[in-house]
Amino acid sequence: MAAGRQQFGLSYAARSDVGMLAEGNGDSGYAGPFLVVVADGSAGRRSHTYYGDLDPDDFVDARAEIASTIVIDRLRRLDREGPPNQLLAGLEHAAMQANDDIRKAVESRQDWEGLGTTLTAMLWSGNQFALVHSGDSRAYLLRDETLFQITHDHTLTQSLVDEGEISADEAPGHPQRLLLLRALDGRAGPELDLQIREAKVGDRYLLCTDGLWRVLSAETIFQALAGDDDPERAVRHLIDLANRGGGPDNITCAVIDTVLAPAGARRSLGVTVGSASHRQPRPSAGNTLPLPQGAGPASGPVNPPPRGAVRQGWGAPPQHAPSVPVPGPSAPTPVPGAAPGEHHGGGVPRRPSPAPPGPAQSMPASPGRRPDFSLSGYTVFEALGEGGNATVYKARRIALERDVAIKVVGRRIADDRDRRRFRREVDAAVRLSEHPNVVTLYDADTLDDGRPYLVMELCLGGSLADQLRRVGPMTPGFVREVGVQIADAVAAAHEHGVLHRDIKPANLLVTRFRRVALADFGIAALPVPGQELSVTLAMTPVYAAPEVFDDVDPAPAADIYSLGATLYALLAGRAPRAPDRPMSSNALIGHLMRSRDEPIAAVEGVPEALMAVLRRALRAEPDARYRTAGELRDALGELRL
Repeated sequence: MAAGRQQFGLSYAARSDVGMLAEGNGDSGYAGPFLVVVADGSAGRRSHTYYGDLDPDDFVDARAEIASTIVIDRLRRLDREGPPNQLLAGLEHAAMQANDDIRKAVESRQDWEGLGTTLTAMLWSGNQFALVHSGDSRAYLLRDETLFQITHDHTLTQSLVDEGEISADEAPGHPQRLLLLRALDGRAGPELDLQIREAKVGDRYLLCTDGLWRVLSAETIFQALAGDDDPERAVRHLIDLANRGGGPDNITCAVIDTVLAPAGARRSLGVTVGSASHRQPRPSAGNTLPLPQGAGPASGPVNPPPRGAVRQGWGAPPQHAPSVPVPGPSAPTPVPGAAPGEHHGGGVPRRPSPAPPGPAQSMPASPGRRPDFSLSGYTVFEALGEGGNATVYKARRIALERDVAIKVVGRRIADDRDRRRFRREVDAAVRLSEHPNVVTLYDADTLDDGRPYLVMELCLGGSLADQLRRVGPMTPGFVREVGVQIADAVAAAHEHGVLHRDIKPANLLVTRFRRVALADFGIAALPVPGQELSVTLAMTPVYAAPEVFDDVDPAPAADIYSLGATLYALLAGRAPRAPDRPMSSNALIGHLMRSRDEPIAAVEGVPEALMAVLRRALRAEPDARYRTAGELRDALGELRL
């Protein structure tokens, strides 16, 4: 190549800062010759399916660093090895591997249950960028003096904006503005947004965590990016502005310029910032211990700068990189002056983010279907029905000539998380099997193919949800009696330290003796002294207490609410705050949160005394409900209908 000839390259800088209120940094970032990544990790509260509004203390836990560090460790290998020939597929594969790394980490340590992280990454080759995105970190493009947001926030508020439930102006102040609908948390099949974008000389990109964009308006970000040609100074300025705006969260950002670099320019090494840049606790004076240039993940720390870290470098193109034309942004909407909660972006589909999929089902059964397994000591007949994640079969225990129900969970036990969930159901059922209004458990184990099963009392009367569908609402006297029986079962469960967490008509089964029994402790919480609760958020939204959407720890008050909602549904034919029309999962959650303080409507023909008991059980504030399930039982028992 002739002397003085120029080639396409990158100039980049990255910085991570703890912010003004947090004591630790769960963010991580990386910028290198081919790759730029930001990740916002969490210790558990933000790594469930939904994430509640958080206090700064939620970011102190050192475990928040783990997931983002794992992601950076995995993805920065792409920079060391050079971009793959299949640019987008290679980046997607690395993201999926990072998610699997998180799964393995969670399996290795019980106290790491619930780790999660956002991910926004760009991988460059020739005149293309590949982009992968999950969560609420963001990527922006500054081109021709116009700023575009090129990623879509996977938050509940953004989905509500997309569906017209709230305005973009309402999103930044929404009480559930931090609820995430997507993240990398080790669960199978994470949904990723993928893009290929044209790389043009003169473009400037910003990747940042929400600690930046939730504080700074789009106009302020535009001015900071457009006001300084040097990426390092731009990064410092953005961090300073966010801290001056209160710095309520960790702040990580990277600025990347596409430039013409001199031929033969030496390729700079990548820089890692935030929690991924060190492997030991930080001193209180700073939050980043940068690795030596080129050091791998196991290298020791060096002395940190006083606050944050900035590195800058050149990225020259790889020798094999193709230079092929790709579509640019398709009529993107400019961002300056927009509210921080808005989505603007060319090439990004404006569509609601679907709720994360539930447990995989390996055998979508319908009643009457023959089983696909055999079990020693049992003759298994046909399927009786299928729930959200399991199929129930009618069977006979040969030695006792007893008809039983065998519940086979649709997903195999693949890791410790699944094993704990199955163990919770078994332990909860064993503790309560002697109660007359709890479905009796006879046996539990796993099939040869790894699917767990439970042998239970056969309830041929079906569920009260089945009866609702067949005959409609039930009489006040019957509902009062059901309420007394199930409240007594719930009170017994609470006395044994068990929270059911999914009380609904479908889990109230009618036994052969015509009593109603509570079933399905699949997401029960079993408080263990000295251990954090290991729980999921797989509840049924219309029967869930309002505080469940705030991601608070499970408590008896939520079961009391769910029982009240169940009894109301038996009287009215629908849950108390169910919408009038079908809704997507995201819109339904938004509807339930908005209506949490609305009064409970009376049900025609139901005595006011019974309605008063239900209204107290359905109060939005947990402290305003009955203090115990026993109190609710007694209040129902005292009614004379």
